[in-house]
Amino acid sequence: MGHFKPPHSPDYWIEFYNTIYLFHMPLFFLLSGYLFKVPSRLNYSSIIVNKSKRLLRPFISIALIFFFIKFIASKFFALEHPLTLNTFFYLFIDPVHSYMPALWFLYTLIIIFLVYPLLHLAIKNNWVIFCFIIIMNSISFTNMFCMNNVVVNMSYFITGIIMAQHIYLDRKIGIKKIVIISLSCFVLFGGIFFSYNLIESNHFIIRRFLRIILGIVGSILVIHLSIFVADHFNKTKLYAVLKMIGFYSMSIYLFHTFFVSAVRIVFTEVFKFQWLSFEIIAFIAICSGTLFPLLMEKYLLRPNTITKKYILGLSS
Repeated sequence: MGHFKPPHSPDYWIEFYNTIYLFHMPLFFLLSGYLFKVPSRLNYSSIIVNKSKRLLRPFISIALIFFFIKFIASKFFALEHPLTLNTFFYLFIDPVHSYMPALWFLYTLIIIFLVYPLLHLAIKNNWVIFCFIIIMNSISFTNMFCMNNVVVNMSYFITGIIMAQHIYLDRKIGIKKIVIISLSCFVLFGGIFFSYNLIESNHFIIRRFLRIILGIVGSILVIHLSIFVADHFNKTKLYAVLKMIGFYSMSIYLFHTFFVSAVRIVFTEVFKFQWLSFEIIAFIAICSGTLFPLLMEKYLLRPNTITKKYILGLSS
């Protein structure tokens, strides 16, 4: 949904788009930290090897695949992120401004996985590391090599590690506690969001700190809603569908932009279906961006040893 924003999108969609951007990427980084097993003894070479297989291989593979797709597509259609010499070069130093901006997440996550163990070796205490990163967020870093994204999203990554160490995400906390936490997060998010929008953009530090809090609170809200669904709807179609989407989330992340963009181009540029409402086109785009990558992984990528290894980053 965050990658579907065609020209002339309704105002409510733009507001929704801007709102989910405050917490949907923080959620991914927080969960990455939560699932990361902090090494008791630093074996840096094994971390490099592991993350190269899991993250760097998909980064290179997807970059190559979309290089050829965009090279051909640019001959026929106007692309939001066209393939040029500059956008190709930026893939390696600033993916956000490259021909594949969605890959900034993998790029940033790779750096975080390489930097965090060194911080942990030097400081040990994750609360101290968290405070250190929060202080670092008062500095405006360059976008080169995703340094600004690394510093911001390291906050969420370490939050996830701290939550894992304190066994925070207890599946058996009970419906009453889930409701209390969810409502509290919702109210807190709304209040901070209101304040965030009131503060002018030149107040960089205040807005940056509020944004970090919004990312953490929004992530905790989504997590507890997920726990609620897992515990109370585990025999329903909703649970089965969400679980399946979660299982295939890597391919959805890697390939959804292709299908979402294809729907946007077909409906707004090729056939110009002006009689179709924006909501219908958005629904088709979002379903396509979810369903087709899922089917690709299930029937094409995962059964094949090479694609499973080099595109999904999974061991054979």
